[in-house]
Amino acid sequence: MELFLFDLSGHEFYESIALGVSKNPDLVMLVYDCTNQDSLKNSLKWLDKVKKLNNKNNIGGVMVAAKSEH
Repeated sequence: MELFLFDLSGHEFYESIALGVSKNPDLVMLVYDCTNQDSLKNSLKWLDKVKKLNNKNNIGGVMVAAKSEH
């Protein structure tokens, strides 16, 4: 089993990198800011992009809600 973790912060600037490392995943883990509804929406968009890239609708995944208090 291999595990690769990438923190690309979800910005469109990193889209080509994110999609380049998202080929043939068995599982996708997306982390979003639970205090920001746009963060959740953007995470779901990333998941759709990964599914379309791989022509799969059945990629396993997990959504992780994160919150930071400064």
